[in-house]
Amino acid sequence: MKYILLAVSVFLFGESIAQGSWTATNGPYGGNVSDLERDGGGNTYAIVSQALFKSTNDGSSWQKVVTVNPTALYINDLLISNGKFYAVYWSSFYTSTDGLTWTRPATTFPFNNAQKIIKFGPDGFLAVYGSDGIFVSKDEGVTWVNALSDRVYWNGYERVVATTNGDLYAISRNANLNNFQGFEIKKLPYPGLAGTFDPANWQTKYSTAKTGTITTSTASATVTGVGTSFTTQLKVGADLYNSTSTQYIGNVLSIASNTTLTLSSKAQVTYSAVAFTADPYQYSTHLLSFGSNVYLFTSNNILISQDGGTTWPSIKGNITASYFSGYGGVNTNGAVYYYNNSANEIYSLINPTPPNPTWTITTATAFSNISTSALGFSFISTSSFLVATNSAGVLKSTNTGATYSLATTGITGATVDQIAVANTTGKIFAAKSGGGYTSSVDGGATWTTTTLPNSGSSSKVLKLVNGTYAGNILLYGVGYVFRSTDNGVTFLSDNIYRAYDNQIIEAANGDLYYFYAVYVNPNTTPKIAKSTNGGATWVDLAITGLPTNFQFYYAAIDGTTNILFHGYDYTTTLHKTYKVVGTTATLLTVPYTYNFNNLFFQNNKFYASQFSAYYYTSDLGTTWTPVGFSGNKVFPIKNASYSGIAVSRPGALYISQNEGGSWSNTTLPEASSYITSIATDASGDFYASAVGSSVLKFTNELLVDPATLPPYINFNWQPLNGPYGGRTTKIQSTTDGNTLFSIVQNRLWKYTSGSGLWSLIDPAVANGLVFDVEVDGTTVYALTNTNPQKIYKSTSPC
Repeated sequence: MKYILLAVSVFLFGESIAQGSWTATNGPYGGNVSDLERDGGGNTYAIVSQALFKSTNDGSSWQKVVTVNPTALYINDLLISNGKFYAVYWSSFYTSTDGLTWTRPATTFPFNNAQKIIKFGPDGFLAVYGSDGIFVSKDEGVTWVNALSDRVYWNGYERVVATTNGDLYAISRNANLNNFQGFEIKKLPYPGLAGTFDPANWQTKYSTAKTGTITTSTASATVTGVGTSFTTQLKVGADLYNSTSTQYIGNVLSIASNTTLTLSSKAQVTYSAVAFTADPYQYSTHLLSFGSNVYLFTSNNILISQDGGTTWPSIKGNITASYFSGYGGVNTNGAVYYYNNSANEIYSLINPTPPNPTWTITTATAFSNISTSALGFSFISTSSFLVATNSAGVLKSTNTGATYSLATTGITGATVDQIAVANTTGKIFAAKSGGGYTSSVDGGATWTTTTLPNSGSSSKVLKLVNGTYAGNILLYGVGYVFRSTDNGVTFLSDNIYRAYDNQIIEAANGDLYYFYAVYVNPNTTPKIAKSTNGGATWVDLAITGLPTNFQFYYAAIDGTTNILFHGYDYTTTLHKTYKVVGTTATLLTVPYTYNFNNLFFQNNKFYASQFSAYYYTSDLGTTWTPVGFSGNKVFPIKNASYSGIAVSRPGALYISQNEGGSWSNTTLPEASSYITSIATDASGDFYASAVGSSVLKFTNELLVDPATLPPYINFNWQPLNGPYGGRTTKIQSTTDGNTLFSIVQNRLWKYTSGSGLWSLIDPAVANGLVFDVEVDGTTVYALTNTNPQKIYKSTSPC
């Protein structure tokens, strides 16, 4: 086995030294499907985690599309029209005639954050949109004009749609309508070939903004200028803060009448005649169109406009749900479908007519069983259609939505969070973010999804390895803890619901510690519980020094009872790390103040990691030693004889058994996926959970006798005191080597050897992002995220 020799202080993975490859098992299938499109030949295309999949049999099976050019195609959205393919990916636009060879009609495009694409109007214009606004092309993507700069895509819900005549409708969130103030529906009349897409031509057709004046404000406020009663949030002046003391004003909890607001306890200041803007809690969720109809799904209603946006009567009809959040689609016969993930219901309606249409309401049993949400519909016929989901791949209905089944065979974009293998049966358990688990009894050849009653999200699996209960398997996450004492044949609940994503760790003697939180207004109160019977029952521990408003992210325990935990402090809005010795928790000083992505104990040391380094301590956090890397996840790996530290990144897994002195490299079959955890079976084979991949298997060596490792060579690398703040992606030097430029989390830093300090610099605008940097002599060139995107050149000496 070959190894890469690397320094402890700075470690950037480079050349791939092959040590063997992981192979993909046959599932579990699924993934985030952001779009479904059908071509004229009856084929269906799916975008799974920005990769393209194809089905020739209406979703019965899928194959990943292997593109010819470019060889690695990533796209955000797909459109198929008249035999031609269109795709958009952030600041790029592609076209294709076969889905295999893609071209860019232009070398550059004026948009940076395009996420969706539509074709509209009798002349077949194209529009792409995202957080930068709407850009329109009349010539198949060769040139583009900025038709609207407002943010029209937020949290995945907002849409831009067009009626048959080409009029565009957009949900707008501009500078005057942020998340606390609602939204507007804007309409741009179709200008035709001779017209222009002038941003000034947009017409506001619907608005949820309310304005008025507070005349007094203590526990309540009298308001003038508001004509209807609504539940809202208070906005004073330009934002949600007191303009003189910058103190948060707080939520308006209720409205007793059309003119009186009841304020929360956070209202701290008395006002007299202060203007405010408020939102009647109608957050936009979705737009649909069919013919000349435009459908608007707000957070509490369903509206329709059949007169060009002049009026918007409600067509909620017989639907009793009070809150809407989800996606919909319209079939070729005009039937409207909408999946309301908040109520776990699917609504369908043919020929909606105001004011009180009758919807068909179907409980979304299949969706709830796999704890997923719909992201879009693709219609095969009037009775058969496919549904894209955010985690389970594709669902299919052949009976007009009465029932649904998985249609995911071949879609290998699933995200599996954790994995475990039962001791005696070899049964593999893959925990996903859902209401149960998936398992395989034949080494990954076939998989079964099993739901658990009232389970919440069983996204974590833990196989106990110590003490009397070694071999027991726990499934948990948000909700209940499920425990199996028979190698996963049956699971029993602990019958205690816990609302937050939680963490369970196992001590060397087999005791379990459960880190969870409960909401006691106004705080998220952290708790540590202990179990001495394998998780059957729990007792809260009396720990002094715990933060008062805190959520746990990670925890680890040493060979005795000393604990380190990490999480987020809501009071100070900081990530913090604590140690627990006996019954006392103490705040630690750690070398990285932002969020860790793991915390664990191995080889008599605690390890904490983030994206560009991991740190270990042998004295309970008093001192830390850094080991640099570039990757996505750090976790322990061990077999019956040896142990090591695994670092995963897209397409590869690196393992060190001597604290970064040497590393072995194994490759993954999917270049964009990365491993999150590893388990071994009785024969010594390794199974890995992964993001964006089915479960992976490795039958060669991952760990070796440490005595066979090459000697560690100390190259006497010295840290340059930063830059801090995240993952470093590039370093460039001036010719004399005295000045360095580094990109960290897409921000540009400069280091001068004489000062020994790093400073943040902005090539174009304050707080602007930088994607690349090059240094020629003493001249610096930076590629920024300005709109349009430009390369900037330094005009003063470096």
